[in-house]
Amino acid sequence: MAVNGQAHLQRTFELASELTARAATALPKLAVFTPRNVAGRDPTRITFATHPYAITGYELGQALARRGIVCEKAGSGAITFLMAMGLPDDAPRRIVEGMREVLVEGLRSARVPDRPQNPFLGMCAAPACTPGLARSLARKLGRRVALEHSAGWIATEMLEVYPPGIPVIVPGFPIARGAVEVIRDALRFHGDVQGAGLKDGEITVISPRELTTRD
Repeated sequence: MAVNGQAHLQRTFELASELTARAATALPKLAVFTPRNVAGRDPTRITFATHPYAITGYELGQALARRGIVCEKAGSGAITFLMAMGLPDDAPRRIVEGMREVLVEGLRSARVPDRPQNPFLGMCAAPACTPGLARSLARKLGRRVALEHSAGWIATEMLEVYPPGIPVIVPGFPIARGAVEVIRDALRFHGDVQGAGLKDGEITVISPRELTTRD
């Protein structure tokens, strides 16, 4: 890196550009996600929207892994690849050929699956109480409710979907409906939900009314 770092980095950018170009030709419906803030964009990470091919990012990532191709992260509607310096020159070709095998030659259905909601939709900017207090009150006021019916209750546990590993349910915050949908879809499509709070489809929550009464 000290001697040839600039050349290595330039090659990495070229691999990313090649991946985008090859995908645009072979899989024209696989749209590339472009951040609004171009100045903060990482050109080594390429994210494709998978829903036009009626497949989740989880399913595509698992199918590619069986072919020896590992993505950086996947979600219910997208998949991301990291163009690292150590990748071989044929990495873009292999990735696109692998995706084509799954998406086109696998004859995916033309049906477009339901797209998940924004996990932060409806989430309050300020918590109802501190995370520590939420966990403490869970021992006295906590109750188990089904994940499907937890929107609007106060969370007492942290739950995150990995990848990407960003919490969508946070102790002390009201649970957003969008967060429930993201976790539900992750479980349905075999994504990894991190957090000890979700057991048998239920989580421990606090009633907003009880929290207000206590205050």
